[in-house]
Amino acid sequence: MQLTKSRNTQLLSKEEQAQKRCESLNSFAGNLNAADGHNCPICLNRGYIYVVNDGGEIITKNCDKCSAIRKTIQLFKQSGLANFNFESFVTTDEWQKQILDTVISFAVNGGDKWLFIGGQSGAGKTHLCSAAVLDRVRRQQKEASLFAWIDDAKRFKRFLADDEKIESEITALKQVPLLYIDDLFKTCSSSGVTNADINLALEIIDYRYRKNLVTVISSELSIDNIINISEALGGRIKQKAKEYAIHISKGRNKDCRL
Repeated sequence: MQLTKSRNTQLLSKEEQAQKRCESLNSFAGNLNAADGHNCPICLNRGYIYVVNDGGEIITKNCDKCSAIRKTIQLFKQSGLANFNFESFVTTDEWQKQILDTVISFAVNGGDKWLFIGGQSGAGKTHLCSAAVLDRVRRQQKEASLFAWIDDAKRFKRFLADDEKIESEITALKQVPLLYIDDLFKTCSSSGVTNADINLALEIIDYRYRKNLVTVISSELSIDNIINISEALGGRIKQKAKEYAIHISKGRNKDCRL
């Protein structure tokens, strides 16, 4: 039996032997799912697969099925948003159920439309937007990025004029397949929304509007408030979001943090 197996091995070409070796290596499971909760049937949670290159050598390459998903989950995890999902959103009142249904519809059937949730602080806007983004990322295997306005906008505006790294970051935000802008125009400044804020938001949002790139936005402002600040900006958001433009009216009874 051993002699027959040895002869069969010798009959295989170098490339065939390498392919057999790849199959064996690709059968071993990794444990990345323990960190991010995502299970990949292609790389078995290693994050990479073994392949044979043109020279007949065995090399590794990132798993196309899950690399974008894991990168996005890690980004959201660093920002404390990775654990938000639809199942954990509490719906004790009818308005919460209606909003949840609308956001789930966006995640599943929204196509290239945008999602905007504005209004009452503490009503679950960030929870639902994060859940929608992560759900889409898992469904479509596309990378997403996060722009936390209150932190990132301040940093971008301060260094934009003379920092190539910031320019590169803004370009990445403009071009990523799915972008979540959290708390648009939220500021600690007594001067409120400035021209610099408007120009920064318009640079990113106008590009994504023209390139038809899906964008998710939360804000304590309504779309009408944003239109009053900048018609060009608010009009673009309203046109792209359509039925997925949600406004949560003000009311302390809707602030779930209280």
